[in-house]
Amino acid sequence: MMTRRRARSWPRSGAADRRTKPFVRGLIGLLLTLVASGCATLKRTDVRLASAKTVGIVSAIGDDFTFTRAGLTAPTEAERHSPVGAWGLDDLITIRMGLLLGGRYQVEGLTYSRAPFATKEAVSPFAVSSAVSKLTSASENRLSDLVRTQVAPQGLDVYVVLTRAASPYGSRSRIVTGVGVIERVAVLGSSGQLHALYTITVIDGHTFKVIGKEQAAALEGDELFRLKGPSREIGAELLSAAQTPAGSDTLKAAVIDLIDRGLPKTLQELQLIDQPKP
Repeated sequence: MMTRRRARSWPRSGAADRRTKPFVRGLIGLLLTLVASGCATLKRTDVRLASAKTVGIVSAIGDDFTFTRAGLTAPTEAERHSPVGAWGLDDLITIRMGLLLGGRYQVEGLTYSRAPFATKEAVSPFAVSSAVSKLTSASENRLSDLVRTQVAPQGLDVYVVLTRAASPYGSRSRIVTGVGVIERVAVLGSSGQLHALYTITVIDGHTFKVIGKEQAAALEGDELFRLKGPSREIGAELLSAAQTPAGSDTLKAAVIDLIDRGLPKTLQELQLIDQPKP
C-alpha cells in the first residue's frame, strides 16, 4: 500500500522462519557493527552543507514492533512482529526533526512512499571478502536512488533520511532492528529492554551522493546488555504491554522518549544542528 504524504512547508524556528546458527549470527553482528562504525560523518567545511538552505525529511523507521525472547532458558528465539502503524511514529519523527533543523534550514514537506525506505535489507554472513564496503555502498546507493526516484519535490539542497538500524545483542550476537523489546529469560525471572534503533543518512539533493551517515548512539547510562543505539531497561508493566503493543499509550510514549533523546545528539554529530552552549 502506498502512503502519500501531503507536502508541507515548515517555518524557520529556534523527529525468518529458519533459525540462524550462533556462529552465523555472530558474523552478521560483526559485519553490521563494522558497517555502522565505518560510516563517514559530515564535516561543517563541506561546501554542500555550508551552502545548503532547503532540507527535506524522510522518516521510515517503520510500523513494525518486534518482540524478541533471548536467554539460555528462553523457549524460542524467534521474533514476533506486531503492527504499530496507529502510533504514527514517522509523522512524529518528521515533526521533531523539522523543529530541530528549522533553526538553520528551510524545511520543506515531502511526498513519498515509506514502504521502499522501510524495506529490510538482506545480509549475507558468507560474503566476508570486502563485505563491509559492499554493504555500506549498497545501502547508500539504494537510499540515493530512492530519493532521486520516489521523493517530491526534487531540487532541495539536502535530504535527511531516517531508517531503522540494527545492532548485535548478547553473547550470541542476536540481531535486533528498529523499534521493539527484548525479553531476557533467566532461571530467576525475566527482564526487558526497549530499543529504538535508527540511522540518519544525509544526501546531497543535486548530486544524490551520500554526504553523511550516523547511527544513533546508546544513551547515557550503562545497561547490562548494551545495544548500539537508544535503549532502556523496562519493568514488568511495559514488558507485558509489549505483547500487544499497538494498544499501549504508555509503551508508545516510552518509544517516543527514546527517539527524542537520541535525535539531537545524532543531528549534532552530523553537524546539521549546533552543539548546545555550555
